[in-house]
Order: sequence, then C-alpha cells, then structure tokens
Amino acid sequence: MKRFSNILVALGVTVFLMIVGKKSEVKAQCLAGFTYKKDTLMIGGCPWEIELCFKCGLSYPGEVKVNSATPIPQFPPCTPVTLQQALDYAYSQLANYDYIINELCQTYPSIPPCPQQSQAIRIHHNYCWKMTRIIYHGQETIRFTACPSDGCYEDVTFCHDGTNINRISTGYMTGPPTCGLEESMATVPTVVGQSSDCFIYHSPCNP
Repeated sequence: MKRFSNILVALGVTVFLMIVGKKSEVKAQCLAGFTYKKDTLMIGGCPWEIELCFKCGLSYPGEVKVNSATPIPQFPPCTPVTLQQALDYAYSQLANYDYIINELCQTYPSIPPCPQQSQAIRIHHNYCWKMTRIIYHGQETIRFTACPSDGCYEDVTFCHDGTNINRISTGYMTGPPTCGLEESMATVPTVVGQSSDCFIYHSPCNP
C-alpha cells in the first residue's frame, strides 16, 4: 500500500513538473527584456489563444512577436480559418493603437498630427510555421507554432489627421524564407504530439 502511494506521489510530481516545464518552455521563448503574454482573440467568429512576447520602451511600445496560435475547441465546431487568415488578423490587432495602449504598453506618447509620425512599434513576422496536434483542456486541437527561421519586421507608426488615427507600416526583410511548403500542402497531424513540416506564412514582407 505504501509502495502504491509512493508511486502515485511520484506520478503526481512528474505531471506537475511536466506542466511547469511546458509553461517555462513557452515563456523561455521570450528574449531578455520581453514580457510573455497570452491573449484570446476572436478570429472569424471563433476564439484563438495567441501567445506573444512584447517589449515596452520608456516612451514607445517597442516590439511584438507572436510565438503560437491555437484555435480553442468549441461545440458546435467553429468554421475553421487558415493560419494565414488567423495571423493576418492577429497582427492587425497587435498593431492597432487601442490594443497597444490598453493591452500592451500604457506609455505610448501622444499621437502627432499628420504628416508627422509617432515612434514606431516593431512587429516581428516569422516566415515558417508548423502544426502540432495537442490536448487543450481535455480536447484535441491544432497548435500553430513558429519554426526557427528568418523573418521580417514591420515598423508601424501613427498620426492624427484631425478626425481619425492613421496607421502607416513599412516592412523590412531580414533574410529569405527557409521553407517553401504552402500551408494548403502541409499534412495536418492526426496523432497527439505529432507535428507537420514547416510551411510558409506570407507576411507583408513576403506576400
């Protein structure tokens, strides 16, 4: 009986360490100086869990990078959208002025009148992504994670024309994509823990 109890305790400790380790692994994806954040965005009428890293400056938002995107299982199931569509929407929200000042950094300086431009927030885009089948709160789903690869960054600035806040973005490539597979050609994993090959995400820098 005592041996059985010890086995249960050991199993419980192992599961706990696996959970903590998994969370630490995700947070470890953030570089020094960046803050980890998990948020839920409604994309195509369905909830997606977005994990990101961001850095705030003293007088500007700084930088934002998305690490993963996970469609949250629903019943009845939502109409699926592609990662391309999901990331396009997520990045548009991350570079939205209201999201920046309400969800990321409250130190954004006042927006100047056009044609002057605010200080930039830098959005990092990974070229290559993969799918992994996971268990999410007891249900199977697909998690999209960034593959180790080059990418590009997009500098976003704002100005006020007297009526509206205008958004201006400029993209810069840091290197060519290291994956050529299109998302539609990638094989969706059917076994929990299985991952697909890396496929390309067409960012503003590599449309």
